[in-house]
Amino acid sequence: MSKRHWLPDSTLHGFLVGIVFAVSVFWIGLVIGSELVGSSHGQNAAKQDSANTAAKQSKAQGPPPTAIANPEKGNPGRAGQALCDYPQGAKDKDLCQQWRMAEAAEEQAYWVEAQFWLILAEVIAVVVALGAAISAAIYARRSVETSRQEVRAYVDMSHRPNGLVSTEGIEDGVDAYGIKIKVANHGGTPADVTAIFLVAYSILGEQERVPPSFPVNHRGEPVNYYLMPNAHFDYTVTIGIRRRPGDEVRVAGYVDYTDAFGKNHRCGYGRVYTPGDTKNNLHFATEPGWNYDRRRRRGEGRGPKDTS
Repeated sequence: MSKRHWLPDSTLHGFLVGIVFAVSVFWIGLVIGSELVGSSHGQNAAKQDSANTAAKQSKAQGPPPTAIANPEKGNPGRAGQALCDYPQGAKDKDLCQQWRMAEAAEEQAYWVEAQFWLILAEVIAVVVALGAAISAAIYARRSVETSRQEVRAYVDMSHRPNGLVSTEGIEDGVDAYGIKIKVANHGGTPADVTAIFLVAYSILGEQERVPPSFPVNHRGEPVNYYLMPNAHFDYTVTIGIRRRPGDEVRVAGYVDYTDAFGKNHRCGYGRVYTPGDTKNNLHFATEPGWNYDRRRRRGEGRGPKDTS
């Protein structure tokens, strides 16, 4: 198991095991409890029958003087004890034995029932402890994610002055422009830069300024650069622009990188080409979706498999 996976996986596994354990013990406890209730009722009935029989026989035969001197009316245990103390024959001895067995069974049922409630209390304590452990694990994971967001790499892409520089024509109607890109890491940990891509768009005057959508399998130009915090490197790209009267030209692209925690990211780049500006002819595109920093989707871009 990857060291980056142990926290969520162990939390989920521990939760499932705890739930299965709690349900199993609770079910067993219910079965034992129902058996105890039935057994206790049966034993009490047998004990009551034995005591009643003993009382009837004692009444018919006449109790000993000591029993008469200390009567306890309505007490089956007292009547059973009197039968055992003063048996009048083999039948009385058998009844006495039955009464003593019922007494022992009742005492055993009492202790087993007490054990059941003790186990149930332990199960409740385990469930409460499990809930506390899960909450602590979730809090710890969120704290780790927050710390990583604070110190992870943030790589972006900008351009050097003057932006687009005309070089030579590629073909009829298409002009070639060079652009020097600056790729910088503004985060607190290193990053592996894996790909860079730039392309020019011609947008009609009335056409909506919709940001480009690159397919998942779009890979860009491969780059292999280990970028330290607060460091940068330059990368030159040549693009072709077909300009028509009234068109607005925009340059869009992205830089792909992987942070120190194995997460794959993509930083978007969007600029509006302004030929009349001699200092900087690429202005920031303010519409949403042109400039961004986000996690890459599964299988998107170049680089190692995301560890998330």
